[in-house]
Amino acid sequence: MKHRFLAFLAVAVVAIAINSKAARADTIYNFSFSTASAINGFSGSGTMDVDASGDVVWLTGTFHAGATNEGAMTLVAAGGFAGNDNTFSPTAPAFDFSGLSFMAAGNSEDYNLFDYSGTQLAITQNGTSGPTLGTDAFAINFIDSPVAATPEPSTLLLFGTGLLGLAGAARKHYASK
Repeated sequence: MKHRFLAFLAVAVVAIAINSKAARADTIYNFSFSTASAINGFSGSGTMDVDASGDVVWLTGTFHAGATNEGAMTLVAAGGFAGNDNTFSPTAPAFDFSGLSFMAAGNSEDYNLFDYSGTQLAITQNGTSGPTLGTDAFAINFIDSPVAATPEPSTLLLFGTGLLGLAGAARKHYASK
C-alpha cells in the first residue's frame, strides 16, 4: 500500500512538471508599437508570452486608434482572423505575413498586425485581407525583452524530491512504532 502511494506521488509530480505552463519556460516580452508617421495614429503596448516554437500564447495590453483609446488588447486564436498564425520573432520582422491578431475591448473589433513588405508592418481590421488601415514603417519596441520565465522544471523536481523525502521519513517513523 505504501509503495502505491509513493508511486502515485511520483507520477503526480511528473504530470505537474510536464503539464505546467511555466514548466515550458516561455519567454515574456513587454512591447510597444506605433506608426512612424501620422497614418491613422495606431499604437499599442502590453505584454505577451511566447513559447519555444515562437507562438504567442497570450497577450494583454492597450490599443489606441488615433486619439481614441480602444481599450484592452486580448489575443485572437490562431486561424481566427484571415489565417493569422500568431507567431513572433524577436528579430525583424517581428511578425510574418499571417500576423498577430488581437481584439480591442473598446469597440469589440479584431485587428491583425503583420509584415507587409519585410520593412513595413500593416494593420488590418475585422478579418479583411490587405492593409486596410494603413501600411507604414511601424516602430516596434521590446522593453526589457526578453524577460525569461523562471525555470520551473527544476523547482518542481526539487519540490517532488522533498515530498518523497517527507514520505520516506514518515514511513520510517511509523515503521519503528
